[in-house]
Amino acid sequence: MLFNLTLPLHVNVTTRLQPLSARAQLDLAHEVPVFTPYERARIVQAYEDGRTPESIADQFHRPTFTISRTVRGASTHNEGTGLAWTGRPCTYTPRDQRLDKLAVERHPFWS
Repeated sequence: MLFNLTLPLHVNVTTRLQPLSARAQLDLAHEVPVFTPYERARIVQAYEDGRTPESIADQFHRPTFTISRTVRGASTHNEGTGLAWTGRPCTYTPRDQRLDKLAVERHPFWS
């Protein structure tokens, strides 16, 4: 038997030691505020036109913090679309090069 079917697969067996934060509750409910590129551009343009984050939040029916975070993060977006995260740079040492070359020489059909 491959699976233990005594519990349904979606049941979380671990117990929670403290109540969930508001952010965790939103994540669980899949109601994390996400803007389309068009909405993000409208928010940034409204802020650049001199409107306050509070008035923009009222227009979009979102929390003021979400609007402020969107405006602050506008420099990390390219025309409203998200840029790729670079993450940790890859390291490729001379030893890795030698091992790769050796593997290709030993097994030419792998490459």
